[in-house]
This record gives sequence, structure tokens and C-alpha cells, in this order.
Amino acid sequence: MEIVILKEKIKNVINLVERVGGKKSGLSILDKFLINTLKDNQIEIKATDLELGYTCYLPAQIEKEGKVALPIKIFSDFISKFQEETVKLKLKDNNLEIIGKNSYSLIPTSDPEDFPIIPKTSRDKKISMSFFDFQKSIERLLPVLKSSELKPELNGLYIYLDNGDLKFVTTDSFRLAEKTFEKGKFKTDQKEISLYVPKRIIQEVNNLKISKDSEIFIYFDENQIEFEVENNFLITRLINLEYPKYQEIIPKDFSIIFTINYDEIYNALNLNKVFASKINEVTFNFKNNELLCETKNELLGENTVILKPKIIKKDVDEFKIAFNIDFFLDGLEATQDDEVWIGFNNNEKPSLLRNPKEKDFFYILMPVYV
Repeated sequence: MEIVILKEKIKNVINLVERVGGKKSGLSILDKFLINTLKDNQIEIKATDLELGYTCYLPAQIEKEGKVALPIKIFSDFISKFQEETVKLKLKDNNLEIIGKNSYSLIPTSDPEDFPIIPKTSRDKKISMSFFDFQKSIERLLPVLKSSELKPELNGLYIYLDNGDLKFVTTDSFRLAEKTFEKGKFKTDQKEISLYVPKRIIQEVNNLKISKDSEIFIYFDENQIEFEVENNFLITRLINLEYPKYQEIIPKDFSIIFTINYDEIYNALNLNKVFASKINEVTFNFKNNELLCETKNELLGENTVILKPKIIKKDVDEFKIAFNIDFFLDGLEATQDDEVWIGFNNNEKPSLLRNPKEKDFFYILMPVYV
């Protein structure tokens, strides 16, 4: 094998290769990645840890065909420090020569035939949409998706069709976020879709440095899901569990509904954080149509910020409720507008935050007891 490739092209791919493979395991071949030459001056790069598989196709000048398995860590360290625009990779006996205009390196290789086969879906069933829309939506869901380590059975994103709309849902049992894609925002020929997707592959797809004009294809079988964006393919097994029937907990009515300026409540909560206790709670106290944001800490002191929301509905004259500050801030950030719609319930029911201009995204969270 002998190829010439742009350093930046392979460097960007190796960053993801290192996250997929390169981890300590009982199989040394999983610390390697595969380079294989193809027709039309393309190379194929593969990495896997047997849970997540990654395949990428890159343009390269192929001077001699072949394939090789290379150690991820040493190659990643090398390419991150290599300063020339192009690099030549040449297989010589059981070593790879890495040749630059002013440098020469040699690293050992492994037998490419030992590299695991990365599966593919049949690609008969698929969903497609704008990668920009996908990525923007995942960014809003990630705070909930990232926090589910306490409940491994909730370590994922639920994707399903509901009356022709596609829904993305994630929960950690303390809060839940749902994004809806209406007809016209996605394409599929399937009448029923119910996919419970591990969070890791969602995070890696979201991290891809891809043009916003690209399209993402989501292929799925009974047990696997595969994402394609440009020349990047990621595949993993679906979570074999039934997703909780979360629709039953979505609040339909509220004790108090109001809108409020985003910056005002966001800045108030960040100030409250300075005085938060160990359980990191903030108390919202309604009095005389004012919203008091209160925190108290026996060691640090206490803080109150008075806000004046626009009341839409109020069934009670006075009302008090508390939330985890960070969870509430995550919900605020997900609304992505200069105003926030908030519906509060009692201490036993979830409350809801959303952008008042949107109907396709909401964030609900449970209160804390103080």
C-alpha cells in the first residue's frame, strides 16, 4: 500500500477514530484502525470497539493498493503534530513509513485480516432530514441525554412516528425533553418507527464537523441503527428495551402560567447559584404578581432576586416551588428565544418550559422538596 493524502483530511477523521477505538480492551486489534484502498482514488478508514463502528471514505492519491491496521494512539499523536500539508503512507514489510517533505517516520502495523468486520444495516428502512435540523435539535436534547448515568436503562434517545410526525425524546427521570419534526421536515416511507438509540452514537454523530447543508440518513433494522452523513457512517445496536410511556406525565394544566424575559430569569438564576445549598436548589415564590427567586445557604448566606413576569393564568394568590438550578437553566437554554413560557404545578407534578413561538419542543422537569 502506498498513498498520499492531505494531512487535515485524515486528522479530522482520526479524532473520531480515537473516540471510537483506542480504548483499553482485552483485544489488542481494537486499539488499531484500518486503512483500505478503494477504486477512484478513495480510501476507507474503519474503527470499532465492537459496540460502535465507524467507517469513513476519503479522497487520496493511490500509488499502490493495499490495506493495513495501524495503532490508533501513536498515529493520532503523530498526525496532530505533523506540520506539512500532505503526508505519504507507504507499507514496507510489517511497518508503515510516514513520509513528509522534511520528515520520515516508521511505525509497526498489525495484520489487517484480524480486524473485526463492522456490520451494516440492510438500508431498506430509513429516515432522512437536514443535518442542520438534526444537529440543532440534538443540542437542545443533550443536557438531558448526558445526565442519564444514574439510570442506565434511560441511556438513549427514543425516536418514533406519531400520527405522521417524527419525535425525538429523552429523559433521565428528573426531566424530559421532546422535539417534534412535522411532515415536510423529514422523509421516510415507513408507517411505523420505534427506535431506542444509545446516547453514545447520538453524541458522536452530533460531533461530526459537517457542512450544515448536508443531509443525514438514518438506516435501521430490527436490532441495529446506522447514521450516514456525507462520507461518514456510524453503526451500533439498538437498546432492546421498551421506552417508558412518558406521554402520561406531560402536564396538561398548570397552577400558574407566565412568560418572562430570558435574560432576566437566566441572570437571576446564575446569581442564585452563588448561594445555593448542597442540593443546588432554587425556590420560586409568587407574591403579589412578582416572582421571587430565592436561595439560602447556612455557610454562604442567602439571595433573593425579584422578577416581574407577564401572568397568563394564576389559580392561586401565593405559590412556592423549588427546582435544581442547573436542571432549570438547561431548560431555559433549550428554549432558544428572548422570552420563555413557563407553566408551574404543585410539588408533586412536573412543570414545563418552552419557547412561546414554538409548538414542536418542550422541556419538563420535576420539582425538588425543600
